[in-house]
Amino acid sequence: PLPWMTAEEWPGPECPCGQRGCLEPVASGSALAKFWPTADDRPASALFAAAAAGDPHAVDVKPRFAENVPAAGRMLVLTVDVDRAVLCGGLSSLGGPLLDDVIAVLAGWEQTAALLASIELSSRVAMLPADFRAAAVGAALVGVS
Repeated sequence: PLPWMTAEEWPGPECPCGQRGCLEPVASGSALAKFWPTADDRPASALFAAAAAGDPHAVDVKPRFAENVPAAGRMLVLTVDVDRAVLCGGLSSLGGPLLDDVIAVLAGWEQTAALLASIELSSRVAMLPADFRAAAVGAALVGVS
């Protein structure tokens, strides 16, 4: 189990879908709201701002969260070998700071894993603008095929 999970939560906290091991409970805005409770309606922005200001709890939570997000991209690229893993949804409102953290985590993994270095994983990540309707566009594209 990961350090912040109990043995009962392994392989991860229960997802709203009823399964364990999903990304939603560890790498989403709703997940972050559990790790970083705040009255702010944008918990990710509040966390990043607090970490930048030196809040010790935020400085502890932010890197753990920042590792969960690129884990999804890593799984996607290693499983399907996509050219680009795109961050989107509510977390994309963080923009550059989140993308920078994700790329830094991936680059760090590349330093210790020859496979990840060989596929240049950190260069395959991009972020959509916060207001881009990725789900609607994806649904429309599926309907066209």
